[in-house]
Amino acid sequence: MNTRNLLLVAAIAVALALTAPAFAGKGQIPQLPEDTIETCICTKAATIDVPGLGTFDAQLRGSISVGSFNVNVATDGTRNLPLNVKGYNERGYVDGLGETTVWLDKSRPVTGSFLREITPGTGFPAVQEMHMHFMMITEGLPGRMFRTLEPVILRSEAVDSFPPPKGTRYEPVTEVVFEDVENPGVLAVRITDVSVKVAGAD
Repeated sequence: MNTRNLLLVAAIAVALALTAPAFAGKGQIPQLPEDTIETCICTKAATIDVPGLGTFDAQLRGSISVGSFNVNVATDGTRNLPLNVKGYNERGYVDGLGETTVWLDKSRPVTGSFLREITPGTGFPAVQEMHMHFMMITEGLPGRMFRTLEPVILRSEAVDSFPPPKGTRYEPVTEVVFEDVENPGVLAVRITDVSVKVAGAD
């Protein structure tokens, strides 16, 4: 191979090396149609604190359903995928409280959920947040229904795909407190030490 051909091959190799990261990132945050829903099975470990009654360790299991909109690009080139939490339901038997169920309060939708790549053009890993209001009932407090005082934000700092792979963890970045629907404005239940883990796809 003569010198001219060697220089040409070297130039092509350099060009491919420089463009590879940009192409690698494209398409890794999917542009799903608005009505498309991804559902994951999840488990949650938490501590339920009921003033005047006690503190209880909880292990709940359920599912989260999330829909997406179209990708938008920030001024720094970072791509953001707006999300819409369409379903959330979990239940389990809690010693001292009995059967306990938490679900998405669809009567109070919350905006702001997203999946955002950490480094522009790389796709994943990405940061994900899910913003929502919850409802809750438990056998230990019969006849009462609870709802979150403020929106709950569950966040993961490193999501490797969408839907997220098994083992992905989310933690709240806001306090998870509930009021009694019949006695609004007064803290009735607090949930702490929350860790939500993806157990698989539905």
